[in-house]
Amino acid sequence: MKFLLIFILLNLFSFYSYAGAWLPQVGEFKIGFSYGVVDNKTKKEQENRDHIFIELRKEISSLYNKKYEIENEAYTEKRRLYNIERAKLEKIKNNIEILEQITADLSAFNDNFFNSIDLEYGLSTQESFGMKISYKQDQTSISPMPLYKKIKLDDKLIAVFYKYKLFQSKEFILSLQPNFHFSTHNNRSFSKYFDIGLMLGHSKQKKKYSLYSEIGVVARTPFYNNKGDVSYVLMFNEGTKLNNGFMVSNYTEYEHIVNKKSVYESTIYDQLAIAKEICFDVKKSKCFTTQVGYFWKESLVERTYKISGPIFSLWLNI
Repeated sequence: MKFLLIFILLNLFSFYSYAGAWLPQVGEFKIGFSYGVVDNKTKKEQENRDHIFIELRKEISSLYNKKYEIENEAYTEKRRLYNIERAKLEKIKNNIEILEQITADLSAFNDNFFNSIDLEYGLSTQESFGMKISYKQDQTSISPMPLYKKIKLDDKLIAVFYKYKLFQSKEFILSLQPNFHFSTHNNRSFSKYFDIGLMLGHSKQKKKYSLYSEIGVVARTPFYNNKGDVSYVLMFNEGTKLNNGFMVSNYTEYEHIVNKKSVYESTIYDQLAIAKEICFDVKKSKCFTTQVGYFWKESLVERTYKISGPIFSLWLNI
């Protein structure tokens, strides 16, 4: 039973992504192209946070000036700081730390658009391997004072994965999936991560349609002494495929990053989509699928941080 196109969960507005439980046919390539962009509602919310960011950066700059004045007065008079001055400096330091954390959060969820190319190849009835190349652009304001300007930040990723089928029956399939990620942020910081995922899929054929569902668990960790965060991902996918090739799906992904003190500590992603599979032969060996969907991503730490927008995908069987 083939649900390969709908189960390859790589068409997400997410820098990291995961292939589903099902494997391609032996010798078959699955190639996907995806593009997502945030909607106008998200852009307005980003602009509002950006205005707050600029005001807080001004406040931080003012606090640094007060700190300098207190320290410079003692230096000019060639004396030690008075106790009251030390107390003021400690208060200023604490306020700066609080505001720095707030401005760091305000720079989050500034996604602009995302695109990716995905490839998976069936090695055997038990194995497949694949890769993903993705690009994501953020847009944010930067300081120092008194100039503030919008800059674009680029995230680039190359990921390779291997999939091994552990078990398969008429309706169930269980597969193991190790995954390596290599990414850069704004062509500066370089990150390396290793994932291990377990995917369980279920499908049932009816007379006029097919039902499917899938659940996956993924653990991610940095490797080779690379600094980074350990995270866990729980995902659900379910939908219906009609015999005429139309599909409706709902995907949900929850991610928790361990010891991540920011709005990204816990996030949830939802996607609703409709798709149409078009085949050129009776055996359905040469097909492509177009998909149109809408996504929502939100911080569970601070619910005002969220993005949403349309996503478009094209999948080919070769």
